[in-house]
Amino acid sequence: MDVWFPGSQELYGIPEHAASMALKATTGDGASYSDPYRLYTLDVFEYELDVPMALYGAIPLAVSHGAGGTAAAFWWNPSETFVDVRTGECDAAAGTSDPHSCAAPEGGKGVRWLSESGVVDLMILPGPTPADMFKQYMLLTGAPRCPPTSAWHSTSAAGNYRDEADVAAVDAGFEV
Repeated sequence: MDVWFPGSQELYGIPEHAASMALKATTGDGASYSDPYRLYTLDVFEYELDVPMALYGAIPLAVSHGAGGTAAAFWWNPSETFVDVRTGECDAAAGTSDPHSCAAPEGGKGVRWLSESGVVDLMILPGPTPADMFKQYMLLTGAPRCPPTSAWHSTSAAGNYRDEADVAAVDAGFEV
């Protein structure tokens, strides 16, 4: 399913990846990545930086922001999903019939959702302001809950430490 955001200056979202906040293009001329973003929950030890591979959790929300406002697309599908990001303008002279080979004629940015199975369930959050868009997202998914007081402390995963010296260095860095 393709979603195009006319006039979009930046796309954000579809966490969690060890990449920049602004989503980089994965298709077309000037693509920063050769692979699409992957939405799949993994616990990757010593993951690579600046790659679209999946980490820890996945939220299928692509947020567009530009001078004309903010809008988002929420892809409700629990299966493994790949997301291609594209940007640019269509070249009518290219003579292609593939709508994903270039962008819409009015410019902007877009995403293509590719899920391995499941129902196509796409919600558009029209904004037009960032606050409006996040309110729409909250009404769709529910408000976040405050964690219990027993969880108000520093936590870390044991798999993130190589040896005892690494643990001691992290421990020494905590504020008293």
